[in-house]
Amino acid sequence: MEASLDAEKQAEILRQRYANKNRSGRAIGDSAVVPKRLLLPSVDDPSIWAVRCKEGKEREAVFSIMKRIEERLGTKDELAITCAFERGGTQSTMKGFIYVEAQRQADIMVALDGLMNVYPRTKMMLVEIKEMPDLLRVSKTPSLEPGAYVRLRRPPKYAGDLAQVIDVTDTGLEVRVRYVPRLDYGLHDDANAPADAFGAKRKRATAGPRPPQRLFSEVEAKKRHAKYLQGRPDTKTWNYLGDEYINGYCEKEVKIQTLITKDVNPTLEEVTRFASGAEDGTENLDLNALAASLKASTANASYLPGDVIEVYEGEQKGVIGKAVSVQGDIVTMAVSEGDLKGQTIEVPVKGLRKRFREGDHVKVIGGSRFRDEVGMVVKIVEDRVTLLSDQGNTEITVFSKDLREASDSGGSGSLGQFELWDLVQLDPSTVACVVKVDRESLVVLDQNSQTRMVMPSQISNKLERRKHAVATDRNGSEIRVDDVVKEFGGETRSGKIIHIHRAYLFLRNSAQSENAGVFVARTTSVATVSAKGGRVTTSTAAPDLNAMNPAMKRNPAGSNGSMAPPKTFGRDRSIGQTVTIRRGPYKGLLGIVKETTDTNARVELHTKNKTVNVPKDALGFKDRISGQTIDPNSRGGHGGGRGGYTPRGGRGGIGGATPGAWDGGRTPATGVERTPAWNTARSEFHNCLLRFCY
Repeated sequence: MEASLDAEKQAEILRQRYANKNRSGRAIGDSAVVPKRLLLPSVDDPSIWAVRCKEGKEREAVFSIMKRIEERLGTKDELAITCAFERGGTQSTMKGFIYVEAQRQADIMVALDGLMNVYPRTKMMLVEIKEMPDLLRVSKTPSLEPGAYVRLRRPPKYAGDLAQVIDVTDTGLEVRVRYVPRLDYGLHDDANAPADAFGAKRKRATAGPRPPQRLFSEVEAKKRHAKYLQGRPDTKTWNYLGDEYINGYCEKEVKIQTLITKDVNPTLEEVTRFASGAEDGTENLDLNALAASLKASTANASYLPGDVIEVYEGEQKGVIGKAVSVQGDIVTMAVSEGDLKGQTIEVPVKGLRKRFREGDHVKVIGGSRFRDEVGMVVKIVEDRVTLLSDQGNTEITVFSKDLREASDSGGSGSLGQFELWDLVQLDPSTVACVVKVDRESLVVLDQNSQTRMVMPSQISNKLERRKHAVATDRNGSEIRVDDVVKEFGGETRSGKIIHIHRAYLFLRNSAQSENAGVFVARTTSVATVSAKGGRVTTSTAAPDLNAMNPAMKRNPAGSNGSMAPPKTFGRDRSIGQTVTIRRGPYKGLLGIVKETTDTNARVELHTKNKTVNVPKDALGFKDRISGQTIDPNSRGGHGGGRGGYTPRGGRGGIGGATPGAWDGGRTPATGVERTPAWNTARSEFHNCLLRFCY
């Protein structure tokens, strides 16, 4: 019995001795498999407060808090805060705040009292529990290596310019870069501006364009700023206005915060500025550094189903296939070449690049000033593809990620309202034809066969294409738009007419590559080869002058070639005349003309109580007294009482006799030279006037 009690007592002693140890061991073991969602902060954990501080001094404020904690550790004034951190930065939306973790707000007030650049007396903001994980999420700082490409944030004159990393400090916070300078060598200096520490005039900020990117030239610097230039010509190292220039590049140490390290995406034109020259005069590119800079930018490359792609890094390196689908950063491809031929695999975008063959017809889709250019692939070196442009037959070199197979045979071909082969007016005496359309400018060929590059704002207006324009060649034959003509003498070029402007012809020959096949010739120096629509053109036949006569075009019905009578103005003389209808459904009927137009007349029929529309050429005018055919437009003919009837009485009808041959309300006619009397019953005043005169 006592032995059993001793055993139970001993077991209890052992249980109490090792119970806490086992419990802590189980807790440690369990914590290794606890899901992360169960480790999120709760209401029992300390709260996080956002405290305002001076912008740009966030890190210094946190270091001051750490120093104060160390100084008061173990004393009665020990700080009751748990931690303090900052999330500032040049591009951060949380700059101007530090974040302090504590159980109570009063503990933060005591801990930050009297601290420089921190304003705890202002309103603090309590961070919600659900926002705490996002606040503590850490973003990986990009690592830079010598040779990598970055872009500058400031100064504003160099914002967005490409730079190359030369060296990185041990801390990784500063790097030495080189870039192509933008200098005007004092050309726009203000004489009244104050001098800086180097004695040079400070430039006032201007809204004008930035100077172009050019390598440093000591010759240009000596012209205006010789006293600010120092260096040795043998080493090609110069110091100008406080900046160091080596081999034409500006080299400077900058903080990593002033650089853009993500999505740099350098173009081939920018990269070639940093190419190092070899002994044989050729340019060498650091492809390894270029590939490192393009790793992040290739994620932005657009892949479409049907693109031929190649895996250039990773376990599937060398696999070639066709893209089947694209979901986010993963491309599903059907392998056509390699060990996995016939299989469908998924690969990340960052390890892919587009693959082309010589002879493929491709289009530049972005990342270069040659955007929208279309041409044929003629050379492929690593990731660089050289193509022959369709428009200008010039060689263009771009990255493969900026290309895509093209179905059209040219670029966009338009810029605003101007399109390829449009005729434009440059000034009152100069016209030109558009032979090339770039992204922001146009290349035109003027009437003097001179090629120039102009902006759309430099063009006065666009001339519409005159489809019916007519000219004559050196043989006198008629030539029109779309006719094929050939030069007489010279290069004897032939082409189709696209524009006719005065004595100049703008011709296009599809077999010619220069100026998109367009050239200019005078009308007197060409001969017709073939006419559009199969028109009959002979070298001996003179142009049809009747077709060019506008008066003949107004009278196309005149088969005998007689011109139309001159147009009369005022009241139509045919109104009120008696007419007979010579053809139509009312043929043979008699009537009176009531209204007229240029071609028709409204006739009131005698036999029927109705008015009908009849063409004028279907009417025959009759004299209502004698029934003879008359012409109402003739000067000598009579129209209802005029003509061969002489009024009675002396002096041509001025006497007291009533003139004959008139009736009704018709105005009586007298001699041709005299004014007809307006009333047969003369007034007494009129009779007295006649007696006085005669």
